[in-house]
Amino acid sequence: MMRIKQKESKLFYNFSLSSHIPKDHFLRSVEEAIDFSFVHDLARPYYSHTGQPGIDPVVLLKMMLIGYLYDITSERKLAQELKVNLAFMYFLGYDIDEETPNHSVLSKARRRFGARIFEEFFDRLVEKCKSKGLIQAEKAFIDSSLVPANASLFSIVDCGQRVALKQTPKEYLKRVEEANPADDEEIHQAKKDDPKSKSPDLPKNKTCYSKTDPDASLIRYKNRPLQLAYKQHISVDSGPAKVITACSTTTAAVSDEHKLTHLISKAYEKHNILPKEVGADTKYGTADNYRFLLENGILPSMSHHSTKSVKDLWGKDKFIYNKERDQYKCPRGHVLKNASFIKDLRHIIYRARAKHCRACKYQKECTSSAQGRSVIRHVHEASLEIAKRHLTTIRAKLTINERSGAIENVFASEKKDLGLKRAKFRGLTNVTIQSLLTAAAYNLRKLVKYAGGSKQKLKESIKSPILPPFRETAFKIAQIIRDSEGVSIALDVKERIFLFFSRICALNFV
Repeated sequence: MMRIKQKESKLFYNFSLSSHIPKDHFLRSVEEAIDFSFVHDLARPYYSHTGQPGIDPVVLLKMMLIGYLYDITSERKLAQELKVNLAFMYFLGYDIDEETPNHSVLSKARRRFGARIFEEFFDRLVEKCKSKGLIQAEKAFIDSSLVPANASLFSIVDCGQRVALKQTPKEYLKRVEEANPADDEEIHQAKKDDPKSKSPDLPKNKTCYSKTDPDASLIRYKNRPLQLAYKQHISVDSGPAKVITACSTTTAAVSDEHKLTHLISKAYEKHNILPKEVGADTKYGTADNYRFLLENGILPSMSHHSTKSVKDLWGKDKFIYNKERDQYKCPRGHVLKNASFIKDLRHIIYRARAKHCRACKYQKECTSSAQGRSVIRHVHEASLEIAKRHLTTIRAKLTINERSGAIENVFASEKKDLGLKRAKFRGLTNVTIQSLLTAAAYNLRKLVKYAGGSKQKLKESIKSPILPPFRETAFKIAQIIRDSEGVSIALDVKERIFLFFSRICALNFV
């Protein structure tokens, strides 16, 4: 017999909100994983002791967190979802007959609190992950990701005249370069190759800004069009959980290599996390970063951001440095003396006499300068040489190879699932809050996933070799491949085979 369901309203209901939320629901696990009561102490200075009571700050934080965990980018839509989603009500502590908060309370909370409470929440999650054994502190992977600003290029105005630019950004940049020509060839080359001046957007950010979001920076990244953006800089632990141990947000004009020391120091000072090795891409491979890592007992597994010589001319490796006399000697035996010092780049310029270069039969292969050949040396060149030796080891190559997949997966998760694809708000403080909550939501997912003990077997299996019976044999084969002498054309193939054996057998090389 077919039954037709009739719609009717009841005067009384026998209903329990908690009983309608599954025991294994994610938000139940979040409630068990982290204690939010610390927010009351942090938020107390921002409230008056008199007047009408406002919304509980714990509710405000949880409400924002729901938006990131479920990728609800609109706060109006989030407020609407709270009225109909029983799990959201349960997580916030509201019953079905209570009025849920309006979306406007969130923007007021951000203005009132600033970034402090959200940074403290992120730090509490890192400590929780550490206490659960999710952070191994063996390696740290560091990188940054662009976060497009919530502003259009049409909002750009000139800093001086405060009117819209009458030419394209490319034409404006060309005019700035023509008005500031370089006088010295070597200094120009040094600044050209320095990571600080690699970004083509620096002159534009000094002369124009967005009237919609003045904190956002203009940047042209790789082959992408010019855009207004911010940057999220993170440090990720190499353990199975891939926990974010430090997070920093800057404008897009800030060079990546300047944030490495900040991220490592931040993780150590707040959580006593000091990795044994750091993996990063080439833009972080500066002498200053090498020196910082080596002085703290950390191996720098990141390729050197080398100064490239002019095509078809001899490189710096052709010249021999004499530490006692502080001078270089060229292949023909002529001396290059300390000629000048570039303070902002901390580069020392060593130059040969012009008459010696003009009389040398190798002049065309060595230099095109009429002033004679010059060599650039960093003040921390000693650290650079130690790092270069480490980069030739198998351990460094394995870390560099591992870094890309590990940290890119973190950024992909943040952008695809946790609301960091684009800045939702304007201003560096608001984007910092967005970045911190995204990183916190990511760590919270990892905490719920791994802390329950269900992933313990996975953690142990990663530590052990995949093919334990063949470990010793594979080790010997890998050593033979690495140490064998062959023609230069086979070196790349030989190294690939060795890395293959190393990865499938979980071999560790120092």
